[in-house]
Amino acid sequence: MVEPGITAEGRQKGCKKAKGEIIVSAGADVVYSSNWLKELIKPIVKGDAIASCGKIVPLDGTKLEDIFSERILNPLAAISYTIKIPFAVGDNIAIRADIFRKVGGFDPKLITAEDTDLVKRLMKEGKVVYSSKAVAKVSMRRIREWGYGKYLSFHAQNFIKFHLKNKSEDEYKPIR
Repeated sequence: MVEPGITAEGRQKGCKKAKGEIIVSAGADVVYSSNWLKELIKPIVKGDAIASCGKIVPLDGTKLEDIFSERILNPLAAISYTIKIPFAVGDNIAIRADIFRKVGGFDPKLITAEDTDLVKRLMKEGKVVYSSKAVAKVSMRRIREWGYGKYLSFHAQNFIKFHLKNKSEDEYKPIR
């Protein structure tokens, strides 16, 4: 038997305690741009969307990783919201609280893809947008530990598996 996802369970517990009209999911070891929160919630405040997912860039990336993020990963992420096959990262999401509660929030049973699962359910309730100006800088430690091949293979397979079968990988050990 697989234990519930530590990350999903933690996100869900935190979001359930939130009192505001907009719930934001962020990460403790992520560095955010100075205008991040303003840009992330802007589409929701303006009434253009029920949720917003921001841009992810390397915190400690090499020049090649920065270029990959800017020219490939983030443009594909932006397209993914348009075609309703979202590439979501739980460290950079804002959601109207009433809609979050309506869809049940993060699924604490999921080991991975809890963010993508939530965004897919949100898309059934209204518009979810990609906010390219809401920038989150994430650690590259998993890539450093696993290497590019294993990292890209794992996440590509997990993305495809989740979107085709609504199932995610059942193992994702923390890298500290």
